[in-house]
Parts: sequence; C-alpha cells; structure tokens
Amino acid sequence: MMISVPAHRSRLTLTLLCDAALLLLFIAGVYQIKEKAGLDAVLSEKIGGVFVEETGSGSAMLRKGDRLLSFNGQAVSQVGETEFLCDALRAGDIVQLGIRRGGTRMMIMQPLARFYSDRYIAVVITVGLIFFLLAVFVVWRRPEDDAAHLLHWAFLSIAAMIFLTFGRYTVEPSGLGHVVRLMFIGSYSFASPLFIHFTYLFPKKKWTQVNRLMWPLYAFILILTIATGILFLMATVPASLPNLAAFRRFMSLFDGCRWLMSLGVFFGIGNLVHSYRTENSTAARKKLRWTFLGMGLGPLGFILLWQTPQSLGMPALVPEELVLLTVGLTPIAMAISIVRYQILNIDIVLNRGTVYGLMFGIALLLYGAIVAVATALFTLVIGQANGVVPTAVAAVAIALLFEPIRLRVQRFVDRRFFRVHYDLQAAQNLFIAQIKETVSEEALAELVVSRADELLKPERAGFFKFSKPHARLELVAHRNFSENNQQSLRFDLARLTSALEKPIGQEDK
Repeated sequence: MMISVPAHRSRLTLTLLCDAALLLLFIAGVYQIKEKAGLDAVLSEKIGGVFVEETGSGSAMLRKGDRLLSFNGQAVSQVGETEFLCDALRAGDIVQLGIRRGGTRMMIMQPLARFYSDRYIAVVITVGLIFFLLAVFVVWRRPEDDAAHLLHWAFLSIAAMIFLTFGRYTVEPSGLGHVVRLMFIGSYSFASPLFIHFTYLFPKKKWTQVNRLMWPLYAFILILTIATGILFLMATVPASLPNLAAFRRFMSLFDGCRWLMSLGVFFGIGNLVHSYRTENSTAARKKLRWTFLGMGLGPLGFILLWQTPQSLGMPALVPEELVLLTVGLTPIAMAISIVRYQILNIDIVLNRGTVYGLMFGIALLLYGAIVAVATALFTLVIGQANGVVPTAVAAVAIALLFEPIRLRVQRFVDRRFFRVHYDLQAAQNLFIAQIKETVSEEALAELVVSRADELLKPERAGFFKFSKPHARLELVAHRNFSENNQQSLRFDLARLTSALEKPIGQEDK
C-alpha cells in the first residue's frame, strides 16, 4: 500500500525520532551487558542438579565436578537461576555458594567475574548496528512502502534482542536495567508478528483482509508481553531480594515467547514460500529469493543452533558469537530484496554459495582422510607418526585437487539445482561455436533465426540486413513472417533520433 507524499514524510520523521530514542536505549543495553557478572565456571544441568564442568583462572574455590546447591542462601536447581541471581550483582562481588564435593557438603566464598568477553561485546555492537543501520536505510529509501516499514520494525526488534540481552539489571541510574530488560522481552515477543505481517505485504499485498489476522495477534502479543514483564518485576523488585519462585514463573512464560517467535518465523517463511509458488513476476520472484537467502543465513540458524537447544534444556550447538555473526548476514540480503534486488544476480549468488559450500565439506572430508591415511602409513613404515608431514601432504593434495573437484561440483550443481541456467549456458556455447563455422551471411542469418526460435520461442523471428545505398532493411531469414512482411522495409534514421525526454525505464519494470 502506498500513501501520499506529505503523509509518508511525516511518518518517516516520526519513525526516525523513534529510532534515535531506541539507539540511546541500545547504548544502555551494551552498558548493562558489559556489567553482567557470573561465576568463573562452566555450569551444566544434569540429573540431580547443577554441576561444574570447567573452572576458569579466577575460580578461587570451585572445582570440576562440584554440585551447586545454593547461591547466597537460595537453593538453585537450574543454570538459569544462577545466572539470574548473578544479574543483580557486580563483577568482583563475593558470593556464598553451597556445594557438594564427593560426599561432603560445604560452603565456599567465590568472587564473580565478568560474564561476557570484550570480543563478544564487539560482535554484539557490530551485528546490532548492522540491523539498526539497515532498518533506517530501508525506511529512508522506501518511506511510502508499508512493507518497508514493517521490515524496519522487524529489524529493530532483532537489534533490540541483540543489544538488550540479559545483563545486570541493577545498573545505575536505578530503574534503567529494568527498562532495558522489559524492552528486551517486548522485542522477543513482537519480532515474529512483525515478520508475519511483512510476509503478507511483500513482494505485494496478498490478502486484503490481513488486518483481521494481525491486530488480534498484536493484541495477544501485547498482553503476553505485559504479563511476562510483570513477572520479571515481581522477581527483581526489590533488587536486594531476588525472588526465585517468581523468576521460574517468568522463565516459563518467556520460554513461551521464545517458542512463539520460532513458530512465527517458520509460519512467515511458509507464507513467503506460498508467495513464491504463486507469483508469476520474475522481479518479485528475485526479491523473494533474496529474502530466502537472508532467512536461511540468519533466523533459521539462530533457531536451530541456539534457540531450540536452549528451549529443550541443552547447551547451544555453536558459540553465541558465531550465531550472532551469521544472523548479521540476514538484514543485508533482505534489505537488498526490498530496496535494490537487482544489485546482484541472486541466482549466481545461490549457485556459487552452493558450489563453495559443497567444496568446503568435500575439502574437510578429504583433508581428514588424507591425514589419517598418511599418519597410518608413517606409523607402518617408520614406527611413529609425524604430525607435521601428514598435514603438509594433505594441504598440498587439497590445493592440487581443488580446481578439478570444483569444476565437477559446478557441473553437478548446475545440472541438479540450476538446470535452466546450465542449459542456457550450454546452448550459448554451442551457438557461438556454430557461428564461428558459418561462411556466408545467409548461413549466419538462418542459424541465428533457427536458434532464436528454438531457445526463445517467439511468435516470429527475422534477420534483417541494412542496405546503405537504399537505406532499407532486407529480410534475409525468418520464421512465421507473412509474405507482406518479407519485402524490404524503409529505414529512416532521422526519425529514430530521440532527445530522451521521456523515461526509458521505470522502477520495478
């Protein structure tokens, strides 16, 4: 839906003012992340409670294998409860831990350390700014487009999830940490309905009654967000007496928000797939392919590698920094889809991505196999394995085999996944070879017309030759031209000149 110029300018101004306020909140989010404290140890949940898997250099009294029973006098049974209790404290604070070591129960004093490294905070700032800046870019370039505004707010919701993640909620000034945490809850809740709404308007509006679905959904999400926020306040006010019982209820509801977000993302992707299957416009389908690329790089990886394992009580499958970096690729692809989808050929991007993704997997397998075989041979021949030589042999072999394997993988991908592109490329190569073999204008004309008719299937095709002395076009070869059109045609060069006063191209055409 498009709106009038004055209206969309006012809308853009209001949107940018909100963005400026959110940027200040994001800065506060980075501050509370930097202030987050935690035990200098890796904890895990097993049958029977919380156990210490590893300890850091700053761990004074904890030992690997200790079972954590209590934290400052409060019994804990989940890793999340320990993290919650740490969020009220500063790095360097001394906490009293009740532990069971072997068969002995004891109380120890343990200093808290910084929870996040500087590297992680740098990744948070980088990826969060990518979402924020591209959100502003999209709405700035397409202020009249409702889909652009929805994508803008969806990007900002994800930026808030990154910038405002759980940190120390007792940062100064008093109350700032609670505001940050409440906004984080809201961003988690509203990200998926905004994305769902976007999928109904992009690349074009697919349902005129979409508001009948979205406004009740927004109302439900708002109620859920308020209820979750109230439980968080009940768990953290006053900050000096954190309430674990209220925190458990808060986490149950917040986990529900997480699952709703995951379901919403899958529903939105399904909606985009439906749009792709029913869309006839080549331009719209290119836009959707850019969107699919972005969704595959970011949200799906986040859900499958990070969100789902945590919701099931398991550790994440990859480090959080890596998840954030992959998520940062999403807004780039989606911004291209809505603003400048022709900046790159998406089919070539997907083709090359598929080829080099397969090459990476093949190279890893070959490297492992070569190292294993070379190590076994060295052990068999000289009685011991030299770790450097098998590695060097594998590296040289991979370098020599890379290009031949890449060509075979490229042919396989072209045939299996990009058949049209492969057939067109093969046809072009054959066409050029046949042109080189022609020896007369008539043979060239017949070849061009026949191949054009075979490949493009036009209603009719003709090959004309310009005769300079008479300024006429003569039809040399054709398909489906009538007898009246087979005569020579007058060609007036003067009438073909143009001052280009009218546009020669239109947006999205």
